[in-house]
Amino acid sequence: MILSDKDIKRYIDKGSISINPQPEIEGSSVDLTLADKFKRVVPNAPEVPEHEESTYIDPKYQQNIVNISLDDDMTFMIHPGEMILAATNEYIKIDGTVSAFVQGRSSYARMGLAIEIAGYVDSGFEGTITLEMVNTSKYPIKLYPGEKICQIIFMPMSSEPDVPYNKKKSAKYMGQIDPEESRIVDELK
Repeated sequence: MILSDKDIKRYIDKGSISINPQPEIEGSSVDLTLADKFKRVVPNAPEVPEHEESTYIDPKYQQNIVNISLDDDMTFMIHPGEMILAATNEYIKIDGTVSAFVQGRSSYARMGLAIEIAGYVDSGFEGTITLEMVNTSKYPIKLYPGEKICQIIFMPMSSEPDVPYNKKKSAKYMGQIDPEESRIVDELK
Protein backbone atom coordinates (compact mmCIF):
# COMPACT_ATOMS: atom_id res chain seq x y z
CA MET A 1 0.00 0.00 0.00
CA ILE A 2 1.27 3.50 -0.87
CA LEU A 3 0.48 6.46 1.37
CA SER A 4 -1.67 9.23 -0.14
CA ASP A 5 -1.00 12.93 0.49
CA LYS A 6 -3.59 12.80 3.30
CA ASP A 7 -1.78 9.88 4.96
CA ILE A 8 1.70 11.39 4.43
CA LYS A 9 0.52 14.53 6.24
CA ARG A 10 -0.91 12.36 9.04
CA TYR A 11 2.40 10.48 9.38
CA ILE A 12 4.24 13.83 9.48
CA ASP A 13 1.89 15.13 12.17
CA LYS A 14 2.51 12.07 14.36
CA GLY A 15 6.31 12.27 13.79
CA SER A 16 6.74 9.07 11.75
CA ILE A 17 7.92 11.02 8.69
CA SER A 18 9.98 14.20 8.69
CA ILE A 19 11.02 16.12 5.55
CA ASN A 20 13.13 19.25 6.04
CA PRO A 21 12.57 21.62 4.40
CA GLN A 22 9.03 20.40 3.94
CA PRO A 23 7.91 20.53 0.30
CA GLU A 24 4.37 20.73 -0.98
CA ILE A 25 2.63 17.42 -0.42
CA GLU A 26 0.01 16.34 -2.93
CA GLY A 27 -0.93 13.13 -4.68
CA SER A 28 0.81 9.90 -3.71
CA SER A 29 4.45 11.05 -3.84
CA VAL A 30 6.55 14.00 -2.69
CA ASP A 31 8.89 15.78 -5.11
CA LEU A 32 12.46 16.26 -3.85
CA THR A 33 14.94 18.82 -5.17
CA LEU A 34 18.53 18.57 -6.35
CA ALA A 35 21.30 19.86 -4.04
CA ASP A 36 24.37 21.69 -5.31
CA LYS A 37 26.94 18.98 -4.50
CA PHE A 38 27.95 16.16 -6.83
CA LYS A 39 30.48 13.33 -6.88
CA ARG A 40 32.14 11.62 -9.81
CA VAL A 41 33.65 8.17 -9.31
CA VAL A 42 37.02 8.05 -11.06
CA PRO A 43 38.26 4.57 -11.96
CA ASN A 44 41.08 3.10 -9.93
CA ALA A 45 43.54 0.37 -10.83
CA PRO A 46 45.51 -0.87 -7.81
CA GLU A 47 47.88 -3.38 -9.47
CA VAL A 48 46.97 -4.15 -13.04
CA PRO A 49 48.77 -6.83 -15.06
CA GLU A 50 49.77 -5.58 -18.52
CA HIS A 51 47.34 -7.84 -20.36
CA GLU A 52 44.25 -6.51 -18.50
CA GLU A 53 42.29 -3.31 -18.93
CA SER A 54 43.99 -0.49 -17.09
CA THR A 55 40.88 1.47 -16.25
CA TYR A 56 38.15 -0.06 -14.14
CA ILE A 57 36.31 0.23 -10.84
CA ASP A 58 37.25 -2.37 -8.25
CA PRO A 59 34.83 -2.61 -5.28
CA LYS A 60 37.59 -4.08 -3.07
CA TYR A 61 39.49 -0.78 -3.13
CA GLN A 62 38.43 2.66 -1.99
CA GLN A 63 37.21 4.59 -5.02
CA ASN A 64 38.74 7.80 -6.24
CA ILE A 65 36.10 10.50 -5.88
CA VAL A 66 35.95 13.98 -7.37
CA ASN A 67 33.81 16.28 -5.19
CA ILE A 68 32.05 19.12 -6.98
CA SER A 69 30.25 21.99 -5.22
CA LEU A 70 28.47 24.57 -7.32
CA ASP A 71 28.22 28.26 -6.60
CA ASP A 72 24.88 30.07 -6.90
CA ASP A 73 23.35 30.03 -10.38
CA MET A 74 25.76 27.36 -11.65
CA THR A 75 24.63 24.20 -13.45
CA PHE A 76 26.10 20.71 -13.65
CA MET A 77 26.63 18.82 -16.91
CA ILE A 78 26.28 15.03 -16.94
CA HIS A 79 27.84 13.54 -20.05
CA PRO A 80 26.60 10.62 -22.16
CA GLY A 81 27.21 7.30 -20.43
CA GLU A 82 28.41 9.03 -17.26
CA MET A 83 27.28 8.01 -13.77
CA ILE A 84 27.37 10.61 -10.99
CA LEU A 85 26.21 10.84 -7.42
CA ALA A 86 24.05 13.74 -6.27
CA ALA A 87 21.91 14.43 -3.23
CA THR A 88 18.55 15.88 -2.39
CA ASN A 89 18.21 19.17 -0.56
CA GLU A 90 15.61 17.56 1.69
CA TYR A 91 16.66 15.71 4.85
CA ILE A 92 14.37 12.73 5.39
CA LYS A 93 13.71 10.91 8.64
CA ILE A 94 11.38 7.92 8.88
CA ASP A 95 10.64 5.74 11.88
CA GLY A 96 10.03 1.99 12.00
CA THR A 97 6.41 2.25 10.85
CA VAL A 98 7.20 3.38 7.29
CA SER A 99 9.65 2.75 4.44
CA ALA A 100 9.99 4.45 1.07
CA PHE A 101 11.10 4.25 -2.56
CA VAL A 102 12.80 7.07 -4.43
CA GLN A 103 12.57 7.28 -8.19
CA GLY A 104 13.40 9.79 -10.86
CA ARG A 105 10.75 11.96 -12.39
CA SER A 106 9.47 10.74 -15.75
CA SER A 107 10.15 14.18 -17.25
CA TYR A 108 13.90 13.57 -16.80
CA ALA A 109 13.68 9.91 -17.86
CA ARG A 110 12.17 11.07 -21.16
CA MET A 111 15.41 13.00 -21.79
CA GLY A 112 17.55 9.93 -21.03
CA LEU A 113 18.41 10.64 -17.39
CA ALA A 114 18.08 7.56 -15.17
CA ILE A 115 17.83 8.61 -11.52
CA GLU A 116 18.07 6.58 -8.32
CA ILE A 117 18.76 3.11 -9.52
CA ALA A 118 18.94 1.73 -5.95
CA GLY A 119 15.96 3.58 -4.57
CA TYR A 120 14.81 1.73 -1.46
CA VAL A 121 14.80 3.67 1.83
CA ASP A 122 14.76 1.41 4.91
CA SER A 123 12.51 2.13 7.86
CA GLY A 124 14.55 3.97 10.49
CA PHE A 125 16.65 5.87 7.90
CA GLU A 126 17.67 9.48 8.41
CA GLY A 127 19.59 11.73 6.01
CA THR A 128 19.51 13.25 2.56
CA ILE A 129 18.96 10.85 -0.31
CA THR A 130 22.00 10.04 -2.46
CA LEU A 131 20.91 9.80 -6.07
CA GLU A 132 22.71 7.59 -8.56
CA MET A 133 22.25 9.31 -11.92
CA VAL A 134 23.17 7.97 -15.36
CA ASN A 135 22.91 9.81 -18.66
CA THR A 136 21.63 7.16 -21.07
CA SER A 137 21.27 9.59 -23.98
CA LYS A 138 23.97 10.45 -26.51
CA TYR A 139 23.95 14.14 -25.52
CA PRO A 140 25.05 15.96 -22.36
CA ILE A 141 22.23 16.87 -19.95
CA LYS A 142 22.36 20.07 -17.91
CA LEU A 143 21.20 19.80 -14.29
CA TYR A 144 19.96 22.74 -12.22
CA PRO A 145 20.30 22.64 -8.41
CA GLY A 146 17.00 23.40 -6.71
CA GLU A 147 14.93 21.75 -9.44
CA LYS A 148 12.48 18.95 -8.62
CA ILE A 149 14.57 15.93 -9.64
CA CYS A 150 12.93 12.86 -8.06
CA GLN A 151 10.02 11.73 -5.96
CA ILE A 152 9.71 9.76 -2.77
CA ILE A 153 6.87 7.30 -2.24
CA PHE A 154 6.07 6.19 1.32
CA MET A 155 4.66 2.82 2.34
CA PRO A 156 3.49 1.66 5.78
CA MET A 157 5.30 -1.35 7.22
CA SER A 158 3.20 -4.41 8.04
CA SER A 159 4.91 -4.30 11.45
CA GLU A 160 7.89 -2.48 12.91
CA PRO A 161 11.17 -4.32 12.28
CA ASP A 162 13.12 -5.73 15.22
CA VAL A 163 16.18 -3.93 13.86
CA PRO A 164 15.36 -0.77 11.87
CA TYR A 165 18.10 0.85 9.76
CA ASN A 166 19.20 3.25 12.51
CA LYS A 167 19.90 0.25 14.80
CA LYS A 168 21.76 -1.92 12.24
CA LYS A 169 25.48 -2.41 12.73
CA SER A 170 25.83 -2.01 8.96
CA ALA A 171 23.94 1.33 8.75
CA LYS A 172 26.78 2.95 6.83
CA TYR A 173 24.73 5.71 5.20
CA MET A 174 22.88 6.89 8.32
CA GLY A 175 22.76 10.69 8.74
CA GLN A 176 24.37 11.47 5.38
CA ILE A 177 24.24 15.09 4.26
CA ASP A 178 26.20 15.11 0.98
CA PRO A 179 26.09 12.49 -1.77
CA GLU A 180 27.80 9.38 -0.41
CA GLU A 181 29.93 7.05 -2.50
CA SER A 182 29.73 3.29 -2.15
CA ARG A 183 31.08 1.90 1.08
CA ILE A 184 31.04 -1.70 -0.13
CA VAL A 185 34.82 -1.78 0.32
CA ASP A 186 34.18 -2.12 4.06
CA GLU A 187 32.14 -5.29 3.48
CA LEU A 188 34.70 -6.89 1.15
CA LYS A 189 37.72 -6.61 3.46
